Amino acid sequence: GITLSASGNPELKWETTVQNNIGIDLQFLNGALNLTADYYIKKTHDMLTIPPALDVAGENAAVWLNTGSMKNNGWEIQLSYNSPKYGDFSWNGSVNISQYKNKLEKLNNRQKFIGGDQRLIPGQPMGVYYGYVCDGIFQNETEVANHATQQGAAPGRLIYRDLDGNGVINDDDRCIIGDPNPDVSLGLNLTFKYRRLTLDMFFAGDFGFDIQNHMKRQLYSMAYSNLSTNRSADILNAWTPTNTGSDIPALSLTDDNNEARFSTYYVEDGSYMKMKYLKLSYSFPEHLLGHAGAFVHAGAGASSARPGRQAHGKRPHPFPAGVLPRARLRGGAAGPDGRGAGARHALRHRLRPRCPHRRRGPAVGQRKSPVGRGLVNVGGALDRIRTCGTLLRRQVLYPLSYEGTIQGPDRRV
Repeated sequence: GITLSASGNPELKWETTVQNNIGIDLQFLNGALNLTADYYIKKTHDMLTIPPALDVAGENAAVWLNTGSMKNNGWEIQLSYNSPKYGDFSWNGSVNISQYKNKLEKLNNRQKFIGGDQRLIPGQPMGVYYGYVCDGIFQNETEVANHATQQGAAPGRLIYRDLDGNGVINDDDRCIIGDPNPDVSLGLNLTFKYRRLTLDMFFAGDFGFDIQNHMKRQLYSMAYSNLSTNRSADILNAWTPTNTGSDIPALSLTDDNNEARFSTYYVEDGSYMKMKYLKLSYSFPEHLLGHAGAFVHAGAGASSARPGRQAHGKRPHPFPAGVLPRARLRGGAAGPDGRGAGARHALRHRLRPRCPHRRRGPAVGQRKSPVGRGLVNVGGALDRIRTCGTLLRRQVLYPLSYEGTIQGPDRRV
């Protein structure tokens, strides 16, 4: 037979967003110091929700409706500085601080919230955590007797707060216990230059937000999942009558206290500040590279190749939009200096340039290349890159000039 899988809504439309911004740009010290500030208010109406339908309406009667509305407001400040040269040393840096607040103003007329442990609740930020408040661990039978009725309560078990005061721990004792939205975000870029050495670094951080540590269920409970999975070595310090200072509940093969329920026991501060990018590089003189066989020509201008080492988390995009940053030298395996075999051979033996018409490179988009010729490809952004003896020529389809960088053992340009 045939059944209706979903019901349509011919009156459905796109959500509507209205945003107002105000900003200011200031320059000081002849442009060396720059300050940018921005504030915005963004309101969204007719957000899509799918309210539940009455059972008597039939199967698949629920339809998408334009019912929700949300408000966002926030600000961002960026301060940047480019220092003058102090002899052979110079530096520049920028720091930006931002904050946003959002609030779900309206959901629909049939639902008070959407979600379970993480919810959309009118009047609250998006995705707040909803659960029980954990007040520690029962230390003795007296504490158990004086507490509200809690199924499974015993010394060594987690305590849950009786929020409604009815003397029983149940679903009505849940509340908002965390917010995944940060209070403030921070970014910091620093560059230090000394002669031909350059040190680049990037720091990022978010502060004042909460995260769910669901791994505590797996690592700190013997009753969760099954015993064939690993546990943390920290459970060796779990609560016992002689080890009452522990914050890990007593070990048990059954969860009579329902400690797998979502509570503040699994909510932690997620604030962090970390270095996401670090690169130390050295720029060789162009005349030296011209004789050594690693001269790089990019776009309309020429610049020096800059071998370097870098460590990074999520690598920031080093090129503007439209220019692909990755090109792999395919001239054999890389050595400790990050160069391919062809490049190392040219550096050692000072090969004479070959005629560029002797053996042309492949067409745009071709992936493979002859070993030893240093042919590279970046998916069509470059027409050809090849070594003709001592000359590495890079022809780019963009009227811009960039500094090529050979970064580490994977030979990215």
